[in-house]
Amino acid sequence: MTVFMTSHYGMMVFGVQVIVGALLLANQYVPLALAVVAALLANILTFHATMMPQGFPIPIVVTILWAVLAWNYRAYFASLFVRNAHPGQRHADVP
Repeated sequence: MTVFMTSHYGMMVFGVQVIVGALLLANQYVPLALAVVAALLANILTFHATMMPQGFPIPIVVTILWAVLAWNYRAYFASLFVRNAHPGQRHADVP
């Protein structure tokens, strides 16, 4: 944990969390914010699974809440799973 704070990596992660939280609260760029939150949650889940298992229930609850939101915005994520994407071509399902 000392390396996390002395390298100022913690400040960067905190800044990203604040920006993403503001985007979600303002209802702006929600799919982008959810994608960034997914990466943050992956790190949080890995940390708690490997180093601090007693704190594991809270990240599980937050991941479930994220999944509910991501499910509601799934149409915006569908284009991420296109096998042969062509630049400049818009996906038909996204408004």
